Amino acid sequence: LGLGIRAAGALTEVFLDNEAQLLRVEDSHVLKFVELLRSTGREAKFLSFLTVLCQCRGVAIRRNQWRVARLLLQGAPELLPSLSPPPSSGGPVLVSGNGHYFPGLTSGPMELSAWLAAEGEEAAAYLEKSLELFAALAEGRNLRNAPLLRERLP
Repeated sequence: LGLGIRAAGALTEVFLDNEAQLLRVEDSHVLKFVELLRSTGREAKFLSFLTVLCQCRGVAIRRNQWRVARLLLQGAPELLPSLSPPPSSGGPVLVSGNGHYFPGLTSGPMELSAWLAAEGEEAAAYLEKSLELFAALAEGRNLRNAPLLRERLP
């Protein structure tokens, strides 16, 4: 992992809908991917792996949901974007994030559409995978993760 040999994709396939493997996930597995996000920047494939850990055939794996939420949303929130709803009078959705990992946002929140236009496909893919991860963390009405998710989404 992190050596450019595309091991993240292979691991994602190994864990995808594999209940036996999903039940063996430990903090160290999640932390490795958190560290990869931290060291390599916004790589959607790492979020895809974390998303796969959260459910099996559409059924939530709660302990993995809690683990990913604790170690990523709570322990490393700077690695994820946040969305803010438009004001009550209407307007665009705003995106914000840590300036180190989201350089286009160093001066503060920005209109989502403008940020995506400026940042390009990589940012769009990372945002898409972030939203998929947020959905996987809430799968099965996981109310324990709701407060952490509310901090990220409108």
